[in-house]
Amino acid sequence: MFITFVSSREKIILELLISEQEDVKIKDLSKKLDVSSRTIQRDLTSLEQTLNAFQLKLIRKSGVGVQIIGEEMSKQHLLKQLRSVTHRDYTLEERLVLIICILYEMSEPVKLFALASELRVSTATVSADIEKLEQQLKPVQLTILKKRGYGIELGGSENAKRRAISYVLSKNVKEEDLLSLIKESEEDSLTMESDIVSKRLLQLVDKQKLVIIKQMIKEHFPQLVQSMTDHAYVELIVHLTLAMDRIMRGESMEENEVNVDQMNDDPQFNTAIKIVEKLKECFNIAIPQSEVSYLLMHLQGSKLRKQNISVIARTNVELSRQVKLLIEKMEQLTDVSLATNHSLFEGLVTHLKPAIHRIEQNMGIINPLVNEVQANYPELFEQVEEAVNTVYPTLAFPKEEISYLVMHFGAVLIEVMRKEGLKAYVICASGIGTSKLLASRLLHDIPEISAVFNVSSFELNSLAKTITERDLIISTIELKELSQDYMLVTPFLTNNVMEQIRLYARRKMLVPKLYEAPSANKMLVDKVTLKMENLQHYTSVIVTILKNFTVY
Repeated sequence: MFITFVSSREKIILELLISEQEDVKIKDLSKKLDVSSRTIQRDLTSLEQTLNAFQLKLIRKSGVGVQIIGEEMSKQHLLKQLRSVTHRDYTLEERLVLIICILYEMSEPVKLFALASELRVSTATVSADIEKLEQQLKPVQLTILKKRGYGIELGGSENAKRRAISYVLSKNVKEEDLLSLIKESEEDSLTMESDIVSKRLLQLVDKQKLVIIKQMIKEHFPQLVQSMTDHAYVELIVHLTLAMDRIMRGESMEENEVNVDQMNDDPQFNTAIKIVEKLKECFNIAIPQSEVSYLLMHLQGSKLRKQNISVIARTNVELSRQVKLLIEKMEQLTDVSLATNHSLFEGLVTHLKPAIHRIEQNMGIINPLVNEVQANYPELFEQVEEAVNTVYPTLAFPKEEISYLVMHFGAVLIEVMRKEGLKAYVICASGIGTSKLLASRLLHDIPEISAVFNVSSFELNSLAKTITERDLIISTIELKELSQDYMLVTPFLTNNVMEQIRLYARRKMLVPKLYEAPSANKMLVDKVTLKMENLQHYTSVIVTILKNFTVY
């Protein structure tokens, strides 16, 4: 067995316990390492997996101390491995995450010396890191309080602290690790090779509480589990586990931290109440009403696998109006008809309902594909961003959320334009056989391409008026005099090159086609049709209100 990583403090703890033949008190370890007893307890939990790998066991005796038991040969083998471990330095981003983890856990100020020791850097480096972290925490209404002679601590509301740590967890821990934590929560789900920061973040989630909560939700709220996406379900379990840990440490949500007035009418309010009642039974603790409201905020921001669009549209007229305005704006920017696409409307309503809630509550949004979307569809990204800023001028949509909307619009635009297909002009200097092979491969493997024309480099000038911005030009030779963009490839297309051509074709699909201007009569009919559709929608809402209207 080989050790891939232990922190310098964990290494000292192991060496001390192995050298002692008797129980060592937690407070003695805490005093020696200048950290809290809670930190020592957390380190011991982390080290149990390492000890198990060497057939050693950590025995904890309440009020007495801790001791490592096992064969002496195994202990010496572990010591030998510890001496051979080389410690790598944390990056700046890793240090910032670790600092916020430590401050989140501690209910008392932490000394700079203790932070520097844990991060294996100087106190001057820690001070510089804290200044950078302060800037990052400002948008989520958190501060770092500095108390001379005592240390530093996290300042801000309990609401802000929980939102911040949930966001950090989602951003830094891989989706598969979170899923693994839920599925195999009774055992250590991460291997020794797992990312250091991920392991540290997941130590914030008490596994015993997580198991209890997972079983409770699964047993008493099966419909809720089935309705949620995997990601939303994992977020719910982690959210409740963190909340229970904070409440049991006396860190409850204040009543003024949540907007209770708008909660009672929400259809998920009763679900939130029932979940909290079950949590009271499971942990035998008192939970304030503010925690019900905070849980409801989380449920409102959760994505569901399937939602009743007609119910959402009827109960949230303003959201439906906003989605229609967003679609209209995108029609203007792309010159593609989108108003009659009901699946686009339904998809946007379903997506934006929880998304807007998360933005309003500053809950943070994670999108692992944001960089890829922005790189592959830059023009569409700008168009969606402009449309969103027009419809929602008071909301700050992050680029992660813009990217999700690009996916919605991109899928529809590609589908609309695919029916018309793309033309590809192939220039190949290797001969007719190679040109035909290249053309055949493009038609077979790139569904967006409906026609391929083999032309010579000399013919391009005469075809300049025929070739549009939506056409692909693929050449095996460099075309220095060509003003239009083209893709330079080898005569025999590799899988990697084919993937680049696919992306090239998808970007071309989103270039607006120059349609003939519609006639005045057609424009009038379209305008009247749109007004009638809006009228039909509003009258449907009015009828629903009247049917449920009662006079007392």
